[in-house]
Amino acid sequence: MGITVYRCGPPQDPELVARTVEQAATGGADAVMFTSATGATEWLRIAERAGALPRIGARAARGRLLVAAVGPVTAKPLTDAGLRTTTAARGRLGSLVRCVVDHYASGRAARVRTDAGTLEVRSGGAVLNGDFVPLSRASADVLDALSGAGGRVLTREELGRVLPRAGQNSHAVEMAVARLREALGRADVVNTVIKRGYRLAVAE
Repeated sequence: MGITVYRCGPPQDPELVARTVEQAATGGADAVMFTSATGATEWLRIAERAGALPRIGARAARGRLLVAAVGPVTAKPLTDAGLRTTTAARGRLGSLVRCVVDHYASGRAARVRTDAGTLEVRSGGAVLNGDFVPLSRASADVLDALSGAGGRVLTREELGRVLPRAGQNSHAVEMAVARLREALGRADVVNTVIKRGYRLAVAE
């Protein structure tokens, strides 16, 4: 009698994998973890086919997406694809989880100093001075765009592109910024630049 202890094949639910790719590319996920080179290769193939790999690479490069692998063999397809990748210290699942936890607990995640304090953007909100503030997806996307600009002014048109298609107009952007300020409890986090747009109040 034969016993199959490990089997590699196509994903049982390709749509679920495609959703994780989209989340990684658009800010709906803060980290993706891989436990096999085969799984990483298939995920990358789906990302490339969806045209999402450049956006995933950009988010990983600026520290907004943690790409973590259980070991160097698993990490190789990811690094070969140009993704900034973190590898667990030991080839164990527990070590992989620990490296993700340590990444966010140790302050290695992308952060920016603002006039209101230290700010880190998350998929479901923001961490301001160590306190997590839940945000709607629209507010989190606006904050992510402003944070990525590093203090540069973004026009209403630029911010409108990160909102759902139905919300890509000046009024929707103004409302999203107002809700973001209200949720953070600090109006000085986002500055209005008259006739130009908005900027994150990055501390000098």
